[in-house]
Parts: sequence; C-alpha cells; structure tokens
Amino acid sequence: MSTTVSQTRHRLLQSKKTSFVASLPVKASLPKLTKVPGDLKRTRSTSNSTTILPSLSTDRKMDLEIESLAGSGYYSYKLLDKNSRGKIESLNLLKHVLHSFETLHKLQGDCLEVSERPDPVTFVSKSGRPVLVLDLDETLVHCCNFDPTVQQQAAQVTLQYMNDKGQLVNARMTIRPHVEYFLRIVSRQFDVIVYTASDREYANAVVGYLDSERRYIKDILHRKHCVKTKKGFTVKDLKHLMSGGDLNRVFLVDNSTHCFAPQIHNGIPIVPFYYDTSDDQLQKLAEFLLRLKESEQPISLLRSYFSLHQYTKFGTVQRLLTFLSELHPNK
Repeated sequence: MSTTVSQTRHRLLQSKKTSFVASLPVKASLPKLTKVPGDLKRTRSTSNSTTILPSLSTDRKMDLEIESLAGSGYYSYKLLDKNSRGKIESLNLLKHVLHSFETLHKLQGDCLEVSERPDPVTFVSKSGRPVLVLDLDETLVHCCNFDPTVQQQAAQVTLQYMNDKGQLVNARMTIRPHVEYFLRIVSRQFDVIVYTASDREYANAVVGYLDSERRYIKDILHRKHCVKTKKGFTVKDLKHLMSGGDLNRVFLVDNSTHCFAPQIHNGIPIVPFYYDTSDDQLQKLAEFLLRLKESEQPISLLRSYFSLHQYTKFGTVQRLLTFLSELHPNK
C-alpha cells in the first residue's frame, strides 16, 4: 500500500483535536515516542512505570482496514482529487463535504441543552450484535411535498397517514435505489433501528412502507427522541438509545453531519438522496458496513476513515480538500 496512508494517519495522531460539542474530547498532549529494541514498541515513561503503547503493527493493521473500507468505494475521499472532480459522484461528494465543513464550524463551542429531556427509549439489544442506526429523509427516502411541482411529478409513491393533529397527510416520496437489498443484507449482521428528526406518525408510515412485515427494522426513534443544542441544532444522542450501554458497536448513518455531534466518531455520513434513480450509495454502504463489522476497533476505524473531527482544524475548504484527498488509498 502507498506510504501516503500511513503518513496521513501519523498526521492525524499528531494533530490538535477540536471540541465543538461538550461530549467530544479536549486537547491532549501526546507522549514522546521511543523505539524499543526487538519489537520496536512505543513507550512513555511516568514517575512510577513505563507504559507500553501499541506496537507499530497496530498502525499497519489500521492501514489495512482503511484500505479494505476504501475498497468498498463508499464515501471515498479519493473522489475529491483534482483529477476526479468532473464526475457526478465526485460533485455530489464535494457538495456534501462543503456543507459538512460549514456546519461543523458553526457547531464549534456548542453544547447540548441541559433542559432537553427526550422521550425514553424502549429498544434493548439482546442479540449482542452491533447496532446500526439509520436516518430516514435523504438517507433512505426523500419526501417531495415541499419541492417545486415539476419535481413532485417524479414521486414514486404516495403514503397516507394521520399526523398528530388528526389531519390526513399525503406524503409524496422517492425511494433510494437498492433500499430493500440494503436492509435485507445489513439486518443479517446488525440490529437495525431508524432514528429520524421527523414526527412519529410520518416515521411509522415510511417504515411501514419500507419494511411492511418488520423483518429488518427493530425499532423507530423520532423527533421527540432527539435533543437540541444551545445554538439550535437538532442532534441524535446515542446515549439515550443505549441507556448507558456500550457505544463502541453503535453506528449512525445520516446525511446531516450535525446529527453526529454528541458522538461524532460513531457517525457514518452519506451523500443525500433526492431523485437520482442511478444512485448506488446503499449498495456501497452495505459492503462498507460488512467490512467495518470485522474490525476489532470499529469506532477508531471510522474516526480515521472519515476524520470528521478534523474538519474544524482547517480554516479554508481548499486546505481541507487537499488533506482529505490524501486520506484514502486508491482502490
């Protein structure tokens, strides 16, 4: 594999961590690295003992896992390279990265509203499998109701449901290609939950259409399960989902990057979907997730692969794009 990946990971480890939500880590100093004869392990000395840090082979293993994820073709930063920017897929990714850059900068210094009390969550994972949390709108489906009339004509299905005021609503929808395949594949390996900022009645109607027999989706979380930040962002706090449980095997897929803020390293961004019938993101995401599941440290792997915590380190988009385009190896 190209040395670029290892060198870039080294820069990630050395770089400053920027906290924009209260739960994210604060700046910490890194230990001095010293070679140990024989196995070349890194050590740091304290007043009482010497701590053995992971061997260099751990870095190599992480590089190989990043290479494996990149092989899925999902959210590949290589598409941000100047030689790839004319492609439609590249343009879509570029737009999403730019939007995430702006949003994450706005979130700097933000924190959760202490007064916010989301509805209690009833889901309890008993299978021992990792938990895959999926957004709905622009991730699995798109509601056309607020789009121009011409675009609404491309709607594939109209869902009827009663809202919380007892009013009948006709929701015109487009469905992201390969959604049934995606749900079928990932539900074999993950406990799948939908977590949307939309209201409960809408969420139930959409899930009822996507998974009418509820073979794939275990539970539905909605707007009242979300929390607000002091700056007014609606985010999804996974701690409420797991009720104090281990978040090291919980992953949130969402097109809105700000939703990851309470646990940004658990986030898996996805390019938003609207009308593109040739969209193949769910196919690539399924392969990505199956590869991710094999990792012993999936959250660390996501942190290195997407590097969302690095977005606020850069003052200009151009510098961020240069950095990101070097992160992933060629497929």
